[in-house]
Amino acid sequence: MTRACFALTALGSLGLALSASAQEITPVSFVLNGETLTFEQSSSIDAEAVASLFARGLECASICVTPMSAAEGVETIGEAEVMTFVTDVVAQGAGLLIDGRSPETHGIGMIAGSVHLPAALIGDDNPFRDQILVALGAREFEGIYNFSDALPLVIYDAGPASTDASDLVTALVDLGYPTGQIQYYRGGLQVWTSLGLNLEDI
Repeated sequence: MTRACFALTALGSLGLALSASAQEITPVSFVLNGETLTFEQSSSIDAEAVASLFARGLECASICVTPMSAAEGVETIGEAEVMTFVTDVVAQGAGLLIDGRSPETHGIGMIAGSVHLPAALIGDDNPFRDQILVALGAREFEGIYNFSDALPLVIYDAGPASTDASDLVTALVDLGYPTGQIQYYRGGLQVWTSLGLNLEDI
């Protein structure tokens, strides 16, 4: 995947456009696997946590910036859509919110309701790849995958300075996963934590 590289000398203020006008985020609770989880927003920002999510790519002199789209046909979404997806789809057992960070960048926490699935786990060198794809709704026969029952997915990573999520999206699409069943939260944990939104411990 082509990645645009820009030198970022300062991080400006981040805004959240939920609709035609900005809206306040009110706490939302939901039950997942018998546990009550909540999305809530703090009035303070953990600057250290936000800073820890920025990674310098080898191909960029400073911080890399990923494209807005992870793959053609895959919708890019924001925070409100992530929360709605989790409460309306994930909590009903009908889809997955996937933290696509690689083990090297998997750190401070996860968005409530997430499962961890780095792109390397669906590489053809992983002997458990078939089981992972079947868990995502695929049917496999002699190395050919049928994704007609594929689960809807929202995939994120550390944020716009990381390619972990877009790498996972690309790997899934290359295997035949339907693009209409994948959404990409480009903001990732950088934007999520910059907005004061809470994370669950890993």
